[in-house]
Amino acid sequence: MATIFNESTVAGEPGGKDATRQHLLSEARVPGIGILLDRLTLGLGGEARLMVPATSVAWLQVLDGQALLARGDTQSLSDAQTLSDVHVAFLPPGFAAALSSDRGAALLYGEIPNAARFDPHFAQSPPPFRLGDWTREPVLDSEHDARKRIYLVTPKLFGTKAVNGEMIIYPPSTAAANHHHEGAEHFMYVLRRRDTVYANEKPFPVRKGDVIY
Repeated sequence: MATIFNESTVAGEPGGKDATRQHLLSEARVPGIGILLDRLTLGLGGEARLMVPATSVAWLQVLDGQALLARGDTQSLSDAQTLSDVHVAFLPPGFAAALSSDRGAALLYGEIPNAARFDPHFAQSPPPFRLGDWTREPVLDSEHDARKRIYLVTPKLFGTKAVNGEMIIYPPSTAAANHHHEGAEHFMYVLRRRDTVYANEKPFPVRKGDVIY
């Protein structure tokens, strides 16, 4: 059964200095879920801490604004990495960092708990930290329809089979073929504009900030 909602309906909680964290996908919303998805909002001068559990992998995508990511082993902010809305950061198990923003930022934080369930080599060869710029990745044509896609988080890019993420672009007046996924959990986050999604043959209007699980 599909779960569809807008992020604006999810109450936020303190997530640091001038920072708010909204739990979009969680055990409380979908019992038994194997994906965690949060939205982090940093105000002017906002700061938040990130800590990936030792058995998880995570990724971070900037939605709006700009933020600094200072790793736990970074001694100086001069070594911090600047993230903008072109970046996707892959965070390995045990990763610790501080996020900060002078002008404010909004980010998605996704996590796969117990990632070894999906990747038999996870414990022996944990994936490293990676920072990707999705504007440098090729825009690929879908095989069966007019959609276009950009790979964001893949085994080839980030070295683990535990998670797979793509940016899907629907040109005007196009649609995807009816399909389903087996052996995986699947969610979509709407980045721009409005459209219609079908779940079990039933149409649902969706807009920017909607989550479809």
